[in-house]
Amino acid sequence: MHFLAAVCQSIRDFCAQILISEYSRLIFWARSQAEGICVNKKDLAMDHLQPVLQNLVVGRFAMCQQAGRRMLAQGSGSIMNIGSVAGSTALGRGHVAYSMAMGAVIQMIVNDQDGVPVVYPGCHGVGVRVVQPVNPKAPAKNMGLVKFYVPPHVVLEPGSHPTEETYVILEGEGEMTFHRYKRHVKKGDFIYLPPWCVHGIENTGNESLVILICTSPPNPS
Repeated sequence: MHFLAAVCQSIRDFCAQILISEYSRLIFWARSQAEGICVNKKDLAMDHLQPVLQNLVVGRFAMCQQAGRRMLAQGSGSIMNIGSVAGSTALGRGHVAYSMAMGAVIQMIVNDQDGVPVVYPGCHGVGVRVVQPVNPKAPAKNMGLVKFYVPPHVVLEPGSHPTEETYVILEGEGEMTFHRYKRHVKKGDFIYLPPWCVHGIENTGNESLVILICTSPPNPS
């Protein structure tokens, strides 16, 4: 435990004394490499695993924690991982050690300005992919969040897709078109859309209609 505390303290000192004084944007690169061990499985001891776990988990956790604290202080930022390509056990998304470290740190905080614009064919509304695989600042794998701004009297024509979706009306009001009927929607409404459900929306008011579109899995386009 004394060793782990020393590792964390060394990283904190490094970040505070070197990175803060020399850079306005911090880049944290936690190298997670450990010496290989070649022994028979029945002879593998806990002493063999300790240095590997210390390198994989403790160093990564401490670096990400420092990055997360600075992100909160400045109100923006992101944590990115550059994994090894050494083999199938290399550290990266899906690896147990990576998940343990990343799951214990402050997660990404983003806003509209951090998103990636998206254009809907035939519609003059403006979409922003806030949480989505194409946004490196919040690259979700299994869900997508798009903030959709629809000017007055603008229509998003009905369509369908294989993903589940929910519309959350944040501001304004409008009319949604489904396969066999239409429905008035307003601020505070949640509209669940199963896979392949035909749906479209029109801003029937005189103010902008703002919608949070939640999709799982995220639409690729």
